[in-house]
Amino acid sequence: MGHLVPFKHEEFESWTKSLQLGLRTYHEPSNLIIGGGLDDVWHNLETDEIHVVDYKSTAGRKNEDGTALNKISLSGVYKESYKRQMDMYQWILKEKGFKVSDTSYFVYVNGDQHFENGMLEEATDKGIMKFDVQLIEYIADSSWVEEKILNLKSCLEEKVCPKHAESGFGPKGDKQCEYAELFQGMQEHNL
Repeated sequence: MGHLVPFKHEEFESWTKSLQLGLRTYHEPSNLIIGGGLDDVWHNLETDEIHVVDYKSTAGRKNEDGTALNKISLSGVYKESYKRQMDMYQWILKEKGFKVSDTSYFVYVNGDQHFENGMLEEATDKGIMKFDVQLIEYIADSSWVEEKILNLKSCLEEKVCPKHAESGFGPKGDKQCEYAELFQGMQEHNL
């Protein structure tokens, strides 16, 4: 991994500001600005490509025999959004003219809160937690992004609000869309 180094770019700090859409591009066909805030970008010295990097943290469960934490994977309902986010960042960087690798990385820190005597030190007001660090390679696919942006624009221009998803949300994928819940609450309270 020595061939991957931090990417030096004069705009990098602004790219990390998610609330200001620091990394953004103007999509002319939709007349929309698409953006977000990157965590990191690595420069591949061998290929001269850049790799999108996202940092995540969790506190996982022990494996069946209790000897280690379970390995992190990118499967699961909410992790699909992590992959879409990575695809979007890759697409934006390509739109900005960068040579972007399809290979991106998630750097996961997995907090081990499973201590025989707990995490807190008795004599002090301090706690100790150890972290497993896992590098997960993800092959990003930005081929779907442009079509979704155009669909989004079309949806925004509709005269009637679209039907909201009744499932697929929440940690287990069994909740309805949060906007559906919001609108349902507004109707129940005559708002």
